[in-house]
Amino acid sequence: MAASRILPLAVPEIVSYPHISYAMSVLSLDPEGVDWVFSNYVQLCMLDHGSTVEMRYFVPNADLFHFPGLFGTQHVSRDWILHYCPSFSDFVRFSIDREFYVWTFVDEYYIPGTRSYRNQSFEHAIMIYGYDDEHREFHISGYLENQRYMQSTIAYDSVEQAFTEMRVPSLHYANNTHLLKRSPNAYEFKTHWIMEQLSDYGGAKPSDVRLEVFEERKDCPYYWGIGVIDGLQEKLSQQLRGETFVDHRPFFILLEHKKTMNKRLAYMTDKGYFQFSDSVRAGYKDIESKAQTILNLELKYLITRDNRFLNQIVERLDGLREAESKTIEQMLAQYDESTEGGRNDGRP
Repeated sequence: MAASRILPLAVPEIVSYPHISYAMSVLSLDPEGVDWVFSNYVQLCMLDHGSTVEMRYFVPNADLFHFPGLFGTQHVSRDWILHYCPSFSDFVRFSIDREFYVWTFVDEYYIPGTRSYRNQSFEHAIMIYGYDDEHREFHISGYLENQRYMQSTIAYDSVEQAFTEMRVPSLHYANNTHLLKRSPNAYEFKTHWIMEQLSDYGGAKPSDVRLEVFEERKDCPYYWGIGVIDGLQEKLSQQLRGETFVDHRPFFILLEHKKTMNKRLAYMTDKGYFQFSDSVRAGYKDIESKAQTILNLELKYLITRDNRFLNQIVERLDGLREAESKTIEQMLAQYDESTEGGRNDGRP
């Protein structure tokens, strides 16, 4: 009988970035991992590169830093694999047999289901979590149909060609393959840390100053927390003047941030960690709805190129900022009251 093995995979809460979703789909397999996820991904920052903007969650990346629930991340260079392994497929099968998830980069020109398939070369990440020798196919998660995060199966030969034919500079990040493995490292849910991040977010304060090892030299304007809304409004004003262009991704992340907050509030209530008022929970539902409307307007603009949709987005971002600021003030007040004016740090 042909060999096969499929490692378990969770549905990640955040799917806007591969470096988040791939690690999250592994560490979320355990309750402690879910506790870690919902204790983080509160703070946002946005970098203004001039011609583009980059929205980020302020959380270290699993490919560079240790996460509870994972045995760190092993890095293997593409050149090493090509030189020392009989084939990339053998390397993957060997890794999965040892319970490693293979997060690697490939040329999507050879990956069926992607936008670039047989159309253009484009390096992008996939994560391989299983194999089937009988059907000669890998089980992968990736950004496939309509660039949506999903699971699929891809033939060995297609993945082999996509890996070996990729052409990027030697120091390019896509030359690294990352191996993830589950660990029993425990993590306790941290309500106080959520509230600290939320305080930074609501006050548009930089969070990297909390730990100087993570503080980057800023060669371009940064916006922090709720201030990313001001940054988006400024970039949209520039776009209306024909000076730049803002694509849909920051608006998608803005919506995802609100969806995750609503899931976090429900999770905290269900697990008995902390329960906010009905007003707070209703407030964040409304905030998510506002963010969804803004994303819809952005998608309409991308289809029509009608500037009236951009003007509507600028106006609705004012309403989003106002609603979220009010709700965050309520959350911080309720938490402070429950911890005797903040004298208790909220640790379990």
